[in-house]
Amino acid sequence: MFILIPLGGSGERFKKDGYRIPKALILVNNKPILFHLLDNLVFNDTNNINFVYIPYNHEYLEYNLENLLIERYPSIKFKFLVLENNTSGAADTIRIALNNIGTETTDCPVLCLDSDNFYTTDIIQLWKGKNKVFTFNDKINEPIYSYITTIDDTTIISDIREKEKISNNACCGAYGFQSWQQLLHYATYIIDKKITQKNEYYTSIVIKEMIKQNINFMCENIQNKHYYSIGTPKQVKEFEYSILFDLDGTLVNTDHIYTEVWNIIFKKYNFGFVVDNIFFDNFIKGKNDTLFLNYLLRNISIEQVNEISKLKDELFIELLKNSNKSILLPGVLDFLEINKNRKMAIVTSCNKKSAEYIIEYTGLNNYISLLISANDCKKHKPDPEPYLNAIEQLQLNKEKTIIFEDSYSGYTSAKNTNVYKIILICNENSCKDIINTNEYKISDYRSFNIDTVISNIIKNEELFENNICNILKKELIKSYPIKEIRHNDIQLKTGYICDIQSYKIIFNDKSTENIILKINNTENELSKTAEKMNLYGNEINFYTNIRDTLSSDIVCVPKCYGIISFEKEGSRKGIILENLFKYEGEFNIDLNKDTQTLLNLVYEISKLHTKYFFNNENDVPLNMRNITTLNELKFFKELLSERFEIFIEKNKFVLKEKEKEILYKCFQNYDKNIIQSSTYPLSFCHGDFKSANIFYKSDSSQQNKIPYFLDWQYIQLNKGVSDIVFLLVESIKFDKMKIELVLNYYYCVISEKINNYSYEEFMSDFKANLCIFPFVVCVWFNSENNDKLLDKIFPIRFMINLLEYLNYFNI
Repeated sequence: MFILIPLGGSGERFKKDGYRIPKALILVNNKPILFHLLDNLVFNDTNNINFVYIPYNHEYLEYNLENLLIERYPSIKFKFLVLENNTSGAADTIRIALNNIGTETTDCPVLCLDSDNFYTTDIIQLWKGKNKVFTFNDKINEPIYSYITTIDDTTIISDIREKEKISNNACCGAYGFQSWQQLLHYATYIIDKKITQKNEYYTSIVIKEMIKQNINFMCENIQNKHYYSIGTPKQVKEFEYSILFDLDGTLVNTDHIYTEVWNIIFKKYNFGFVVDNIFFDNFIKGKNDTLFLNYLLRNISIEQVNEISKLKDELFIELLKNSNKSILLPGVLDFLEINKNRKMAIVTSCNKKSAEYIIEYTGLNNYISLLISANDCKKHKPDPEPYLNAIEQLQLNKEKTIIFEDSYSGYTSAKNTNVYKIILICNENSCKDIINTNEYKISDYRSFNIDTVISNIIKNEELFENNICNILKKELIKSYPIKEIRHNDIQLKTGYICDIQSYKIIFNDKSTENIILKINNTENELSKTAEKMNLYGNEINFYTNIRDTLSSDIVCVPKCYGIISFEKEGSRKGIILENLFKYEGEFNIDLNKDTQTLLNLVYEISKLHTKYFFNNENDVPLNMRNITTLNELKFFKELLSERFEIFIEKNKFVLKEKEKEILYKCFQNYDKNIIQSSTYPLSFCHGDFKSANIFYKSDSSQQNKIPYFLDWQYIQLNKGVSDIVFLLVESIKFDKMKIELVLNYYYCVISEKINNYSYEEFMSDFKANLCIFPFVVCVWFNSENNDKLLDKIFPIRFMINLLEYLNYFNI
């Protein structure tokens, strides 16, 4: 058996479109068209291909076609034939090639493949040396392929016609013949008899004449996801742009089925919950099974979680199987059909078993090349890992990849991949943050033409990045000999409150320095909350007026190169900082497993509290007098007033009565605690002191890592112990021994510098602050729409941990 790939033409349509080289060598996604075909063919002992025969137009001589192929594919045996004259179509090229094949090639099967199609399934194995035409299902009305009909209930072809749509079975450029000599005979026959269609000798005409002579041809249909055509400039442009989809809410809607599933499960296990739309949205949607089951049922075992998760998938599949309602969003299948020449994948947080069944049940599997499920990732949305996995596995170009999403956590995941474009499904159920994003939005897929998005070649993000680079250079060139600034394609962190981007400075002497730009967000609800709390203003104030007055023997802080503003971007501002990754070290050490580092942090922050300890307002230096005390921060009180009852109602299923009493006590005593924590003496406090906001620099000359304190957005004048409170609740899982150790150690250290501060007063301040910022954070994040949260585990974990502390200290 052998393969014949005719290259008789040189691609006139491409030449008219401005291409200068012969068609088969035109680069598509950085690879010649012909290479796409050859790279995806399977050559092994089972398929038993003796050689690949390529008759080619003389225009390819200039490009050393034969050497290119031999060097790239050393394991393939090639035969070549140079065509000195232009041929009159594929059938004519085949005729000339077979006439010149040589007498040493005895009669055997031949598979004729168009050079501008390729297949991601093993078509050689499917061929098996038979008379066979490969087809795919084409529902588009425009007849651009050849088409076949079959005898009823068989795969035997009854008719084949070129560019005439006699069925939806379109030929995909792969034609198998069990005898090359028979093929030569009929190719010669149609040319001698001048039998053409559309004034050209097509391979389909040869097959049509053979069928007339009672030679049977079979149809082998392959799924759309396994076939790509890049034979015209239009098809190349289609193929170059790939699409990644979220599943639930983006392509399908299955919330009503999962609501029923969980009601069945809760009833079976006597858990006492009734799942309605509100319950589903608050506790289940967007969370994995382990997370929300541990949230609702704190003592549930891992074995029971796995058992329930398995049952959930089985019930879901059973209910979907028996449902007569379509779960597809309007227009989905038509949209996929129109875009079937693009690589498409689904990236979902669903379990793999359920996702696979949905894709099969809905017919999406005909178009989707890859499924990335919750089982395929270590990190889940909003982390970019799921989408990055899909991009890597399909070998996509991020600059030509489009992602469809419907949730904010999914959007954040997509945004962090830095792809070409994100398109959001927006409807009456969308959260405000999705509605307010500056992205292209659709309500469904009906009448949506993705080319209207692709036609905008330069994406807004690129324009914004170029603008940022120019602004950075304008600011920094005042103090540094800068030649150029470039954006590093590494997004260190994206959140609701700020984005952190990396840039490289190139100096005039060609040396380089990496910097960080911390930019405030403005387009989501949490960022609006941050504005009300003046978080951006606080941090800018710190780096502008305070940072340089702090000596490094007191506290280590990243160097600040300046502050920039984006006038055309509204109120967005950026802080230019040194990139701490130039040092050896790490972020966010787990302090639960490193008591020595924990105590070192306590010691380092105590130096800040004792150095900047003020007995009264007059002791506060001028550069710190615009730092607020807690009684001046009215937003906390407003937030609690608006959210506390919402928080209790939302969490009523999981809070015990005693825990509710404790929380109500915190709420009722809030004003009293604020007054106590705002009464001098006070210290300058970080305000958001936790391991996640610390870079631990390694230093071989010291036993301990050197902590660099980051994120000075919550700076305040408060009792110094307030920083210890938040460090414990946020970073340390409740542990009586460790807590007592930290409190006693901190008190001993500060007592050496601060006089007349009794242990009873210290513990009173500790308890008061336990009911302020940690309490506010607990209410704030546990009353938010789940879809707004980047880390859906944080509010639950934080609340449970805080309740342990409150209970232990008899609040």
